Amino acid sequence: MAAQLRIWHTGDVHSCFDRFSGIAGFLKANRDRERDLYLDAGDFADERSVIVSGTGGVGAVELMKSAGCDAMAIGNNEFFAGPEKLSLMAARGLPMLSVNLRRLDGEEIQGVLPYVILRRQGLRILVLGADPYWPTIRGQESFTDMSRILLLDPKECLSRLLPALRGQYDICLLLSHCGLEEDRRIAAAVPGLNLILGGHSHSLTPSPERVGDTWIFHSGCYGEHLGCVELLWDGAVTEVSGRVIPNGFPPDRELSELMVSLEKQGRQALGVPLYSIGTALDYEPYAECPAVNALADALFSVAECDLALVNNGAVSCGIPKVISKMCLLEACPSILNPTLVYWKGSAVLEALRASLDPEFVRQSGRGAGFRGKTLGAMAVSKNVRIKAEPFSVTVDGEPLDPERIYAVMADDYLFRGTGYTMLRGSVKRERYFAGYLRDLLERKLRDEIIVSGAAKKRIDY
Repeated sequence: MAAQLRIWHTGDVHSCFDRFSGIAGFLKANRDRERDLYLDAGDFADERSVIVSGTGGVGAVELMKSAGCDAMAIGNNEFFAGPEKLSLMAARGLPMLSVNLRRLDGEEIQGVLPYVILRRQGLRILVLGADPYWPTIRGQESFTDMSRILLLDPKECLSRLLPALRGQYDICLLLSHCGLEEDRRIAAAVPGLNLILGGHSHSLTPSPERVGDTWIFHSGCYGEHLGCVELLWDGAVTEVSGRVIPNGFPPDRELSELMVSLEKQGRQALGVPLYSIGTALDYEPYAECPAVNALADALFSVAECDLALVNNGAVSCGIPKVISKMCLLEACPSILNPTLVYWKGSAVLEALRASLDPEFVRQSGRGAGFRGKTLGAMAVSKNVRIKAEPFSVTVDGEPLDPERIYAVMADDYLFRGTGYTMLRGSVKRERYFAGYLRDLLERKLRDEIIVSGAAKKRIDY
């Protein structure tokens, strides 16, 4: 007997909950919950949000449940907080799926499911989840180690799991947070997948594309679109069609009220005063300022290195005298990790020269992990001096040598070469440090030497 299944889907909402409220309202008005599914492809809970950071992520799950979500893939933004918080999120009753996510020791994460079987219109729909996979060299550190997370190859995991489930389902659907290119590789390598609903690459596919016998569909990012795909089943999937709907929907009152309540809860949790510093640290995105100087000096103190660099866009506002997790989240919302890299002096010189260009520093800073607005100038540690005219740079009183390899404390954003493209990569193996930049500030602003030293000028304009 033929049946038609309709699936609504989102991905990469990244805590754009105001937009998501409109999607929730549209689904409540247009979705038949007895016949349709609503699924999410991950990165719904971004820690830049007070609702996420202030509730350990469970507030985001409550929003998903309010919108009627049936299951979601776990995205990297859900697992960055570590397995314990992920388990708390998974305990809220919404199936959170991943076939290839483990604790760093290889053990399963409590509450995380590889799959769930949902029933609609007499059909058994197998819904699996998959996370992005970054192959690493045995014995070398991966940046996911900081989250105490291990990622396995999703193609291998799916290829082992699907034969074991044969006969238990009618339709096989993968919620993938692997990115569009990897989804195409999965479709080509893993037989038996009817449909991949994907995320991670922030791709917007106007309609499903076909790779072999598998259809792939992505619905964009930031809650700007809602995806809708329809499958016709007649003993097998015989037809697939889909579209993306621009989100111009009015907010859902119920979900908006829940957002207000969860944000109040989050602000209360994050707003508890931790300690006070001697002076507030002012912020300026396009020139030297105390707030980013303090961050540069904090980075400089983390590990033995020659100097520290950080772009001003990693900070979004000044830091008040009374320090709380709330003010640090507002000042440093990006999910960037301190990273020790090795750069040739010529690349550092090129970056510092570019940081004096008013047009260059005003470009967009958008990139992986970045939650600010603009690239910004470059801040340097206290042992560096920059002269604009004529341009020169000294480190510990000595001219910066273009041919020397310098050990530099920075972050994974600059290591990836976003904006400051001349800094991409590392001459020697990079080293990551646990915690975000705001966590580093929370520890290091207790040091009065760092706070008072942030006002000392390093750049002669």
